[in-house]
Amino acid sequence: IMLADGKLSWTMNYNNKPVLLSSALGIGRFSDGLRLKEVIRSKKDTVWNPVLGERNSIRDNYNQLNIRLIKSTGDCLYCFDREIDLEVRAYNEGVAFRYNLMEILKQTTLKQQKYH
Repeated sequence: IMLADGKLSWTMNYNNKPVLLSSALGIGRFSDGLRLKEVIRSKKDTVWNPVLGERNSIRDNYNQLNIRLIKSTGDCLYCFDREIDLEVRAYNEGVAFRYNLMEILKQTTLKQQKYH
């Protein structure tokens, strides 16, 4: 994962060889003007038991990055920074991305209530 000029991108290598070249990350208007706030690394290796399915147990094994980003909404008196969380998980079988925009939704709701 890379952040350059306010934009996120990612690449993937396997055995030091590129598998995926640089690709942009983002959601619509939340794709640029980003700053890094913090990165938290973690890993998980557990087993869970599904109620239905072909297997009695499933291994849940991954490395994770939680990336907290700040999106500036402008340079005006009523503008404020908004936080975006990006969760990236690397499994043996692939990669998963999840965006958490709850802070943005909360801030937008509060701002709308203030002016109604």
